[in-house]
Amino acid sequence: MTSTHFRWFLPAFLLVFTTLTARAQSTEEGTSSAQKFLDQTHVSGYGEVTLGDPNGSEKARLDLPRFVIYLDHYFSDKWAFKSETEIEHVKLSGEGGGEVALEQAFLDYHANNNIGWRGGLLLIPMGIINQTHEPNTFYSVERPVFDQEIIPTTWREIGTGIYGDLAEGVKYQLYVSEGLKGEGIGEEGLEEAKQEGSAGAATSEEFAGSDASHPAVSAKLDFIPLAGLRVGAAAYFQPQAFDTIPDGSSGSFLMAMFDVRYENGPFHLRGEGGMFTVNEEAAMYHGVPKQATGGYAEAAYNVMPWLSTVASELLPFVRYESFEVKPSVETMEVKEEEEAEYFITGGLAYKPLDNLIFKIDYRWSNSEELPEKGKFSLGAGFSF
Repeated sequence: MTSTHFRWFLPAFLLVFTTLTARAQSTEEGTSSAQKFLDQTHVSGYGEVTLGDPNGSEKARLDLPRFVIYLDHYFSDKWAFKSETEIEHVKLSGEGGGEVALEQAFLDYHANNNIGWRGGLLLIPMGIINQTHEPNTFYSVERPVFDQEIIPTTWREIGTGIYGDLAEGVKYQLYVSEGLKGEGIGEEGLEEAKQEGSAGAATSEEFAGSDASHPAVSAKLDFIPLAGLRVGAAAYFQPQAFDTIPDGSSGSFLMAMFDVRYENGPFHLRGEGGMFTVNEEAAMYHGVPKQATGGYAEAAYNVMPWLSTVASELLPFVRYESFEVKPSVETMEVKEEEEAEYFITGGLAYKPLDNLIFKIDYRWSNSEELPEKGKFSLGAGFSF
């Protein structure tokens, strides 16, 4: 890390940590009131099983996309450790297969409702799904495509920061973390640019850990102006996302997103939208996309009250999503063929209990990159 980066990254970390630690020492309640929280360890988690049947040449596939164990421990009424460990696609094998990884792992100091501190492996506060992705919280079998490619759910990085309530109905998060590896940005979004706290294939005793030389800042505000409505605005800025750039150029990366959720009786509405942009000269130098824009809108309606008095939900839903990733160099051929990808997903979700969900849907796409134009899916999920 250069001296320039140390001038803002390390001091910011130390300032937040020492300030809040001081507050911890001065505002921590006595042993008697905190004792009930000591040695309290909790285990929870979530998982899902899916069947996907494309209408193209691909075979139908059964899968357990993920199984997650959530573990937390409260040292006191203010200090806690929180973590998630994820197993993807059942197992690992020498020939490929799934993944076992930490999804979150951080210390949390909750001073009061106005301010708290976190440090460790954190979920970047972008959109809806990245921080709230249990299968019973969304209706389609798979997560929205926008939240797989443009916002690379689940996007987590090692960092530190603060959170809390600015005022009644206004919540904030502000973090500084390791940044993206800009060279990994591709036509499928940011998936290969994430670090996730690891040096990847280079991990060893000598090279363990991620690259901390190009830090980033992320922030989110959530507004809750009335019951059932939540509006979010988020930004992610990395002054330098590349190891090398042309002389006199900037290697900056910027992402801005907004989201909205609204529930009123049987009506359930949600949507996301936004963009990311890379400095054009740096994008051309590395041959990565210079920009991506898009979003989705989804509507669902609970018809169970028409059918039964049982306290459960039956939700027909439809979602339209569209996005476009623009290359760093646009030739006439690219301009003529360029068309935003869009996906239309419709289906039915049944929730006998709030923590259980059964799903069926069909997704149609105009994408020429996919082997299928349509895909039928079944799924079930739980959280506990």
